[in-house]
Amino acid sequence: LIVGGLVCGAILTVSTLLQQIGLKYTTAGKAGFITAQYILLVPLFGLVLGKRASWLLWVAVAVALGGMYLLRAMTRFPEMFDKVTVLCPGGITKQMPRKIRRMATPFIGPFVREGYTKKDVKNALQQCYYDQAVRYAQASFTGDCWYVMRDGKSVIDTVRQNETDLAQKAAALLRKASATTDFALKEKALFGLCYVYLNKSCWYSEVWDDQASEYTRKPMRQTTQWQAFAALADLEKQNATRTSQYVSRCDEYQQFLKQYRK
Repeated sequence: LIVGGLVCGAILTVSTLLQQIGLKYTTAGKAGFITAQYILLVPLFGLVLGKRASWLLWVAVAVALGGMYLLRAMTRFPEMFDKVTVLCPGGITKQMPRKIRRMATPFIGPFVREGYTKKDVKNALQQCYYDQAVRYAQASFTGDCWYVMRDGKSVIDTVRQNETDLAQKAAALLRKASATTDFALKEKALFGLCYVYLNKSCWYSEVWDDQASEYTRKPMRQTTQWQAFAALADLEKQNATRTSQYVSRCDEYQQFLKQYRK
């Protein structure tokens, strides 16, 4: 009894350790599904011991193996599970490989017929990018939720050593969101990219003018903030009647237009 317990305990320990190592490289959902496949070994061991199983049990085994195949096939596309999880079931029609998509059509067809198009799925994904960018920006040292990562706030704060730059993460997500075809979302994403703290340098530099005895703004066209303002200005020019008030009333945007139109 003692020997048997030690053997079973050793096997269980090794299995648990392997599962924990696997969690470093995959999601908990995938790991849980794969681990649950140990149930398939029961009928197989039963055959070795001379016990027969009903045909329904073998059908269930085949279905489980089919799920393993789909799971393995999908892992060839790294972002697929993230996108499908965040979106609706209709998103599967966009993210699945063509072969798997044909196999899944009978199951996802009802969702597609409800009106989810590829364009809808793409716009929904880009809306998710924008929503996540807002949260990253708010949690950065310049946002309202700075206390998530810090115990204090100062006007001279910067990204600290070994600290994740959440502002840059927000900017990257906003760039993805700005690829949308939805005007309102595109306008918000581009306007967000114009925020000075999401850019490493300002769209202008101040140069002293001896004749005017004051500092004047010299455009820095190579900066990311200038490019964001330029993209926003081009968008508003193409949609002059749809410009939102938060854009038209922005003083910094109006100052940029004066330089951009020169």
